[in-house]
Amino acid sequence: MTRGVIGGWFLKVAVVAAFVGAVAAFSLLVQSSGILSRPKATDSARFTDVPLDHPQRQAIERAAELGLVTPTTKDVFGVMNQVTRAEFAAGIVKALEWPVDSSEAEPFTDVQGRADRTDLADYVAVVYRKGVMSGPATTPPEFQPNQPVLLAHVIIVAVRAAGAKLKEPTIPNESIAALDISDGLKSALQAAVHGGLLVDTGIDPVKADLFVPVRKAEAAVILMNLRRIVGKE
Repeated sequence: MTRGVIGGWFLKVAVVAAFVGAVAAFSLLVQSSGILSRPKATDSARFTDVPLDHPQRQAIERAAELGLVTPTTKDVFGVMNQVTRAEFAAGIVKALEWPVDSSEAEPFTDVQGRADRTDLADYVAVVYRKGVMSGPATTPPEFQPNQPVLLAHVIIVAVRAAGAKLKEPTIPNESIAALDISDGLKSALQAAVHGGLLVDTGIDPVKADLFVPVRKAEAAVILMNLRRIVGKE
């Protein structure tokens, strides 16, 4: 074998070795950095009724994490379960991070809490004090905490809570303007749609029945949208 042939052979071996080494180094880099890695075997949905491909999963899990909506059990969120008026009041206070403590003056005869700890009665007192949610006109004043909260009321309360962050559009939505609902609800609905309060809820603001109880999944998304609108998320 001539020196030229031997030299050429060694050169080829050196090139192949360098290439193999480069591939191995790149593979190690990819594995260590996580680039193109497969999901870990431990990746799983937090709730059995909110799978990984659920369109509202991120909002639901974040709302549960923040305590805005209480899951039905540790493993079940209860996406279709109704939300009570007291639960939604607490969700509003927590979403906006309003201060609350056990010394809140409790104005409703049917929502009385304990003085030694913060409870639902205190959250109800806060939304009343803030002027965003009250009870029906009854004497003595009642809040009806265990009654389901209706979609129309959720929209009105959330818009009030957002304040100047949610305003009606300069040019009203004609389809909303044509709805057979009160002017107050129309105004709130215009602001809600314009500001994105109902994004990803699956609620059609024009076709939806506004006087049905809100479900947990819907409440979770609305409360997370509210946090985003006011700059808390």
